[in-house]
Amino acid sequence: MAFEKIRPILFSIFMLVVVVAVVFHTVPGAKAKKLAVQTGMTLPEVTLSGAKTAGIQEYLGIEHAEPFRLFQIQAKLLLVEFYSLYCPVCQKSAPKVNKLFKYVQGNSQLKDDIKMLGIALTNKPFEVDMYRQKFKVKFPLFPDADKAITDTLKIAWTPLMVLMDMEGKVLLAHYGEIKSPEEFIHKVQDIHKTL
Repeated sequence: MAFEKIRPILFSIFMLVVVVAVVFHTVPGAKAKKLAVQTGMTLPEVTLSGAKTAGIQEYLGIEHAEPFRLFQIQAKLLLVEFYSLYCPVCQKSAPKVNKLFKYVQGNSQLKDDIKMLGIALTNKPFEVDMYRQKFKVKFPLFPDADKAITDTLKIAWTPLMVLMDMEGKVLLAHYGEIKSPEEFIHKVQDIHKTL
């Protein structure tokens, strides 16, 4: 009987935690100028949890399943989506991000030079797997359960799409929903042409 009395209070606390998580992971339009990752800056090196399958290892050019540094990936450019399972804008953007990957893979000029991956900020491996399955994501996704990447890059809001070179220079940073995958890929292609 005692549990039934506090059940509404527990539910209210749970809902408050969910709302705070959503607010934390959603880009506030007015504050976008104050965000840490910007075009032109150089990002520090981060370590990913490991390329767990032979397919991921082959795609990224990584020789082992152990944790590896982001800039060990064999590419000229990296297109990295920073997202969270609990970000509604990330979920809304997922089909458009999948379309970006499909376009890069289908373009003979881009597919060997650009590798795409996702980093799930503060998410655990099982949450990454849920996101991959729910949104049918074909590119590699990596968890950041211990917040090491989040803290190193000082990313406070998602989604964030970053195009960078292999020295960590940010060539394009896009916060929020990608409304037009076609327009975004044209920007990527313009940058790729300058290589």
